Amino acid sequence: MLKYPITTQLLTNHPPPHVKEHDGAAISLGRLDAFFDIYIERDIAAGGEFLLIIVWVIGLTSIFLCTVLTESTAQELIDHLVIKLRLVRQLRPKAYEEIFAGDPIWATLCIGGARYTGGGHLVTKTSWRFLQSLVNLGPAPEPNFTVLWDVNSLPPGFRRKCAAVSVSTCSIQYINDHLMRAAYRTDDYGVSCCVSGAFIFI
Repeated sequence: MLKYPITTQLLTNHPPPHVKEHDGAAISLGRLDAFFDIYIERDIAAGGEFLLIIVWVIGLTSIFLCTVLTESTAQELIDHLVIKLRLVRQLRPKAYEEIFAGDPIWATLCIGGARYTGGGHLVTKTSWRFLQSLVNLGPAPEPNFTVLWDVNSLPPGFRRKCAAVSVSTCSIQYINDHLMRAAYRTDDYGVSCCVSGAFIFI
């Protein structure tokens, strides 16, 4: 039995289903840093093994490898997820390609931000991991990395890292988290495409 299904899911969902099934006009991936961080940190702390399955199509060979989840392998899993998001393509008419170069899907991934109530920031270790993936993999328009920026709440080291990655990759956009939290009256929101806020009503 797999102890760490989230790590396997990161590797085997190619691409993540909700990204591929949308209409290609714009999508908010939400706060994946907060979501994945809970599982990754639990799994690193547990020090157990997770299952990595590699299937070779030629020769029909399967390799099953058990390894311990470490900071290095956690970063690698985040890099894999970013690579998969970069590979998503939609079937579109030629006219679309004439307007938008590079077949964009505008999948927006939000990181950082501050709490709506109680103060404090929402930066996790996985927020840092997503920034590091831009350094490891190089710049690309997809996914659209969006930092929920609040100069009064984000840790200074995180702000410096965002600035450094912005300069070196030109692959980060910023949203005024203070204004968005006030407008939605929550910190549980995402950004779809460039600037459109996305909020789920339950």
